[in-house]
Amino acid sequence: MSKHLTENKKKKSGRPQNKRKRLLETLRLYPDFGADSDGYPAGWRIPVFLLAGMLVLLVSLFLREGSLLRTAFSAVSLILVGFHCFLNLIHNIRLGHYCCEALPVVVACLAGFAAGMAVTSVLVMLFYQAVKLIEITAVRRQQEGGQAILSILPQTASLLEENEFGKTTQTIKPVHIKEGDLLIVQPGEIIPIDAVVEEGISTVDLSPLTRTKKLVAVNVGHAVYGGCRNLSEPLTVRATCDFPASTAPRVYSSFTATIRKESEDERLIVRVSNITYLALFGATILFSLLVPLFTHNWDLGVRRGMVFLLAACPFAIKGALSLAVFSGVSEIFAGGIVIREIRVLFSLAKLETFICNKTCTVTESAYTVREICPSGISEDALLSVLVKAESGSDHPIAKALRSYAGVSEHFAVRNIIREEIPCKGISARIGKNDVLAGNATLLFENGVNCIVPEGQGIAIHAAVNGKYCGYVLLENPVREGNYDAIEQLRASGVKNFALLSGDLRSVVRPIASALNFNVVKAELTPEGKTAAAAYLSGNRTQGRTLAFAGDGSNEMDSVPSGGLSVSTDALGNEEASRADVTILGEGIMRFPTAVRAGRASSRLSFLSVSVHFALRFLLILLALAGVCSPIAAAALFAASSILSYLFASYFFNKL
Repeated sequence: MSKHLTENKKKKSGRPQNKRKRLLETLRLYPDFGADSDGYPAGWRIPVFLLAGMLVLLVSLFLREGSLLRTAFSAVSLILVGFHCFLNLIHNIRLGHYCCEALPVVVACLAGFAAGMAVTSVLVMLFYQAVKLIEITAVRRQQEGGQAILSILPQTASLLEENEFGKTTQTIKPVHIKEGDLLIVQPGEIIPIDAVVEEGISTVDLSPLTRTKKLVAVNVGHAVYGGCRNLSEPLTVRATCDFPASTAPRVYSSFTATIRKESEDERLIVRVSNITYLALFGATILFSLLVPLFTHNWDLGVRRGMVFLLAACPFAIKGALSLAVFSGVSEIFAGGIVIREIRVLFSLAKLETFICNKTCTVTESAYTVREICPSGISEDALLSVLVKAESGSDHPIAKALRSYAGVSEHFAVRNIIREEIPCKGISARIGKNDVLAGNATLLFENGVNCIVPEGQGIAIHAAVNGKYCGYVLLENPVREGNYDAIEQLRASGVKNFALLSGDLRSVVRPIASALNFNVVKAELTPEGKTAAAAYLSGNRTQGRTLAFAGDGSNEMDSVPSGGLSVSTDALGNEEASRADVTILGEGIMRFPTAVRAGRASSRLSFLSVSVHFALRFLLILLALAGVCSPIAAAALFAASSILSYLFASYFFNKL
C-alpha cells in the first residue's frame, strides 16, 4: 500500500542528476496524502479557510463588476480557499516534485482568474479542497479503525525485581522487556510478552489476538502469549523472548509493513496517470493557446484548457485505491489473521480452490481416547505398548495416548529403534520385541490379522512379535463453525473444496460429506498431498488462486507454485510466520473474513478506477465539443471522489 496511509514522516531525498530520471521521480500524484508533516495541514484549518474564502467571494459579488476592489477581493478569496493547495504546491516544488497533483489545479485556477473568470476559479478550487477534506477525513477514520490492532500492545508493563530489600515492582515500557525478565500481570491487563507462568492461577482471554472468544485456564508452567488479556487473578510470568520477537509486536509489525507497500493496482494507476498527466498538459497547450490563434475564441480556449487541466489532476483516484486496500488489510488483521504481504490481499480476491488438511484444520487439534479393546492382554498392557511405540513422537495421536495413560509429555524409552511409516503408523524394535502400532493397513501388510472396529473413530492397532494385541479407538471431532465457514467461502465465489488426509477413507469420507467437500483424497503420504495439490492447481481457471490450509510446515511445503499457504492454530507456532495467511485462532472459521475483505478491496479498486477514467474521458469529449464548463467538471470529479470514499467506508463497515 501507498506510504501516505501511514503517519511516518518522509525524508527529503536528493534530486537525481539525470534529467529524465528526475522527471520520472517527480511524477508523484499523492506525496501530500493526509499527512500534516508533508505540507498539507488538516483538521479545523481547511474548513475555516474555505469558509473565510467564500465569505470574501460573497462580498466581492456586491462590488462593481470590473472594479479594482472586486478583483482584489476575488484574489483574496482564491488565496484563502486554495491556501493549503498553494502551500502544498510550494512544498512539493521545494522537494523537486514539480509534477504533483496540485499543479494542474493551481494552473487552471490562475488561468481562469487571469481570463476574468474569478468566480469560476474560486469554485473550482473549492471543489478540489472539498475533495481533499473528505479524503483526509476518510483516511483518518480508517486509521482509527486500524487502531484495534494497537489494543494488543500494552502501554506499560510491571517488572518484578529482587534486591537486598526484597521484591520491588517497576513500571517500564514493554519495548524494554528482555528474555528472562519477571513480570506481574494484574487482572484486566494485557499480557505484554510471550511468557511462562511462574506463579498464580488465572483465566486468560485469547480473543484480543484470535478474535474468537476463547478462555483458557492457566497455572504454573503454562505458556501465555503477548496480546492476550489476564482476567481473574494476578499472574507472575517470565518472558521467554525479547519484546520484538513476541506474538503481539510481530502481528503489529506485519500490519504496518503490509500497509506501507504499494499494491500492483496502485503502481499501475501511477504509470497510467503519469502518461495522461503529460498528455493532457500537452492538450491544454494545444487547445488553449494554439487553436485560439486561428479561431480567436480565447474564452472557449481557456474553458477547455481548465477542463483538460482538471482531467489531468487525479482527483483522489490513488487515494481511493489506497483507502480500499488499507480497509481490506485492516479488516483482515482486526479479524485475527495476518497476511505476509500486500499481494496476498488481491490473491484472496481471486480464490477459486480451497484445499484443507484434515487433522488440526477441519478437525480438532487434539484426539481423545474413546475406547480400549485389548486382545489377549490387559488394557494397561495394550496402552503401555502403544505409548512406548509412540514415545518421542509429536503427533496428536501420540500426545492423546500419553495424556490418557498419565505419562509425561517428555516420556522416552531407551533402547528403541523406531521407523515412522507415513499414513500407516510406526514399526519399532523395543529391546527384543518387534512392535507394530498403526492402522489396519500396517498390520495386514506385515501378515497380522486384526479386528475391524464397528464404532466411529480412528483405530490404532498394536502387535508384538507378530501377535495381535488389540486396538485403541480415538475420536477427532470436526471443529465447530467449519461448516459455516465453508458455506461462507462458497457464497463468496470459491468453487472447489478439497480435503486431503493420510487417514483411512472410512474415516475421512464421513467428515468430507458432513462439511460438503467436493474433492476427497485419503490415505495420502506427504508426497501424495503435494501431488494432489499440484493436480488441483493445474486444473484451476487461469488467473484464479488456490489456497492450501494446514497447521505445519509439511502443508506449507505442499503448496504449489503461485498458491497461497494458510496456517491455522498459529498462536505460538513459529512455523506459521512462513505462511502467506496466518490464522491466529483455531481452524478455518475466520478465513472467510480474509476472502471477503480481499474481494471487497478488489471490487472497490476496480469501481474507483472505472468511474474515474470513464468520467475523465467523458469530460474531455464534452470539453472538445465546447459544452462542458470548468465548474461542472470540478463538481463531477469532486462528487465521484467523495462517493468513492464514502462508499469504501460504508462498504467495509458492513463486512
